[in-house]
Amino acid sequence: MTRAELKTEARYITKTNTSTYSDTDFDAGLELVRKRVFMKVLRATTEWNIQGEIARTDLISTTGLSEGDIGYNGEYPMPSGLIKLARVDISYDGTDFYKAKLYFTNDDDESEETSDEMDGMGKETEPSVKIFRDSLFIRPLPTTTVSDGIKLKYSKALAELYDDSTEIPEIPEFQEIYVYAMAVRFGTRYPRKMKAEWRRKYSEIENEMMKFYTNKFRRNLQIKTVDEDFS
Repeated sequence: MTRAELKTEARYITKTNTSTYSDTDFDAGLELVRKRVFMKVLRATTEWNIQGEIARTDLISTTGLSEGDIGYNGEYPMPSGLIKLARVDISYDGTDFYKAKLYFTNDDDESEETSDEMDGMGKETEPSVKIFRDSLFIRPLPTTTVSDGIKLKYSKALAELYDDSTEIPEIPEFQEIYVYAMAVRFGTRYPRKMKAEWRRKYSEIENEMMKFYTNKFRRNLQIKTVDEDFS
């Protein structure tokens, strides 16, 4: 379904047109709706099975690096659009990859480890990665640069729709949910025009969608992931 087709369906249900339900209002509202629905599907599919990405970048030797350089103190920026990190694998020789143990630190953590403690974390066959804000801190620190030595698996945010003719890529089986979500959004703006049927249909499709995606990935069917370089 394209955005143009979605608009036609939603306007048919709400008995509106381009004057009473403008493209500007519709397009902005649809992006909010897509994000909300996507997060629900993401939870149902367990971790990164939908909209999954595999990103790779170089593991950089810390020798000669200065503060602010990528790789300094083992720090690497997260890929753009990352929603949820599933796994990090690191190779110090360009051949063998090892799953890293992930640590999460928040801004209010009062037990920040010392530099010596952090430097002692992990070994090449058992690497460690501390997650802080939008960065990865990798240990042990590499002394040799390895091309594509860091591999991340993660869930990526949806790309916005920039025109009416592009096919909406996500949840192809249940895109009707967007039609009723946009109808409910219109009714929220104009309460006298709200129909209980719109809410009922939205809930009906949502329940079916959640059940479908939960069971789909329990049968080990995977959406194809995309490799990308995030360096």
